[in-house]
Amino acid sequence: MATYGHDTALSPDVTAALGLSKGNELLTPRQLTVNEHPNLHTYIPLSDGGVMLSFRDSVAALCYRLDANLKLMGTGVSKTVGKAPIVIPMSEAERNVRVELAYWAAIADRL
Repeated sequence: MATYGHDTALSPDVTAALGLSKGNELLTPRQLTVNEHPNLHTYIPLSDGGVMLSFRDSVAALCYRLDANLKLMGTGVSKTVGKAPIVIPMSEAERNVRVELAYWAAIADRL
């Protein structure tokens, strides 16, 4: 993370929806992003030992909060530019998290 990560401000409405912040609080965590144009995969370690995963394409960003055991906390949110985040149905969120965890495991295997 120290070498390849970067600091980026997160959308306050997304972090609030995931229970990471309150109101308009702005979080700027260190994160690792893999750009597979037009898709972005983002891994953000959290101070509580959990992680936030995000997958963004040209339409929306899908964001998930996981605990230290990589278990989905609550559900995820989908954020389209200029619109409020919407809750992703739990079954879809769980499936998407499995895909993202497999993606990041494959990245880790290459390191």
